[in-house]
Amino acid sequence: MVLNKQDIELLEEFANEYDCRLRTDYSGRGMYGQSCIGFVTDLPPFSLGLELALFLDRENKSEMIDIFSQARVNQDSMGLSSITYFPSIQAEEQDEDDEDEYDEE
Repeated sequence: MVLNKQDIELLEEFANEYDCRLRTDYSGRGMYGQSCIGFVTDLPPFSLGLELALFLDRENKSEMIDIFSQARVNQDSMGLSSITYFPSIQAEEQDEDDEDEYDEE
């Protein structure tokens, strides 16, 4: 599933509200270079999913709740924190001018 720019901006709002960082370029184990979205956070995956569902419900985004509830979820350690990522959910291709808007090194 590919999320559009407005969906990604909404996920950025969620990340800011819940003190985590959205990554739109994460390539986890076994993804062979393909990228997906993920959240760098200290929250366990279940808690992150619950908070995300409540946030999306508050924003009246039931279609996004459906997307995330059906997606496979993985987690990798990143030192002191971890990333919870969704291998089947990607951000739409970006213009070069917009790239820095989504991703931070």
